[in-house]
Amino acid sequence: METGIAGLYKLNDQTSSYSAEAIAIERALDYVLTQSFKSLNICSDSRNCLLAIQNSVAGLSKRNGLNHWVNEIMEKIIVLQDKGINVRFSWCPSHIGILGNEKADKLAKTASRTGLPLNNKISLSEISITQRLQYRELDDRFRECFKLSTGEYYINRFNNLKITQVKNLMKGEKRANLVLVSRLVTRYMCIKERLFRMKMVESPVCMCGEHPQDINHIFWACPLTKDIRMNFIKILK
Repeated sequence: METGIAGLYKLNDQTSSYSAEAIAIERALDYVLTQSFKSLNICSDSRNCLLAIQNSVAGLSKRNGLNHWVNEIMEKIIVLQDKGINVRFSWCPSHIGILGNEKADKLAKTASRTGLPLNNKISLSEISITQRLQYRELDDRFRECFKLSTGEYYINRFNNLKITQVKNLMKGEKRANLVLVSRLVTRYMCIKERLFRMKMVESPVCMCGEHPQDINHIFWACPLTKDIRMNFIKILK
C-alpha cells in the first residue's frame, strides 16, 4: 500500500471469500517477485487463510489437500526465501477503521465490478457449496409457487419423504400399483397436460374446466377428485 500500487482482479462468481483472500496474497507475492524488496510483510484479515499458510509452512497440512491458491502461495514463498527475501504475515481485524484494511475493502468492491478478469480455478468444495445454494434457492422458489389448494400442505410436510420409504410402504403390492406410483413420480401418466404436449388432444384443460390437467391439479385442486383427496390427506396425516 505504501507504493500506491493496487491490483484489481474480477474473480469467478463461485469463488469463496477464503479463496479470494488467498488469491489476494498470491497476487501480492507475484508482484514482489518482480521487485527488489529485502523483506515483506503481508497483512490480511482472513484468519483461516493465514492459519492454512502457517500450517503448511510447519508441515501440518498435506500439500495435495490444500486449496489450490494456498499451494501457489507456498511455492512463491519458497522462491522468495531462496532469493533471501524475508516473508512475514500479519493478521489485522476487519471493519474497525484500520486505514489499509478499509482501503483494501473498497478496492475489492471496485474490482468485483471493473477488475481484470482472472478466470481463477474453482475448487470442488466451492462448486458443491454453489450447487447447494442454487438447489436451496430453487426449492424455496418451488415452495413459494404453491398455494393451499395446489399442494402447499403436502410440500410443507412431506417434501423430504425419501423414495426408499415409499418403496418399503409398497412392499407386497401388485406390480400394477408399483407401476402407477412410478408413473406418478415421473409424471409419465396419460393425463391431458402430457397428451396435449404430445399433440394427442386439442386442449390440456381438465374435464372440470378450471386448470390444465396435470398431476398437481388432480391431486390438490380438481373438484372432481375432492373426496378422494380428502381421504388421501387423512392418510398422510
